[in-house]
Amino acid sequence: MNILLYSLPPCTPAPLLPCTPASLHPSFLTLYLLLFAMSTITHDHDHPIPRGRPGFDILFPLRQWVDNLKVSDRKLAHFLCKFIPCCCPFERDVTLLGHTFHIPPLCKLNPLYYEFVSLRLRALCYLADDCGEDVSKYLC
Repeated sequence: MNILLYSLPPCTPAPLLPCTPASLHPSFLTLYLLLFAMSTITHDHDHPIPRGRPGFDILFPLRQWVDNLKVSDRKLAHFLCKFIPCCCPFERDVTLLGHTFHIPPLCKLNPLYYEFVSLRLRALCYLADDCGEDVSKYLC
């Protein structure tokens, strides 16, 4: 798609895109183009959820409980954003006797890692969208 969007006047429809302001910041423009491209994709099949052993997930009730938590309180959202780190605190480089060893992020060993990251994202979105707060202090 070779369209020069910066030369278009504001709100002039491009041949393949809906109305796009020319004054968009490049990163927002990239996101806009990505979302537009994704909206044109049709997806007519389901993907199975990979599990260790099919039919057995002892943590399923806990996963479901964390996934169904609704963030609707400002204090709870702030607590979650402070409590759940934005990046793994265990990842680091250790120098021992002149050799540097990289310790990989160990957070992904947590069986509820993706649920907690999702909960933190919901808390950030609540603070930014519903409360109108600046969440940049919670971003890495």
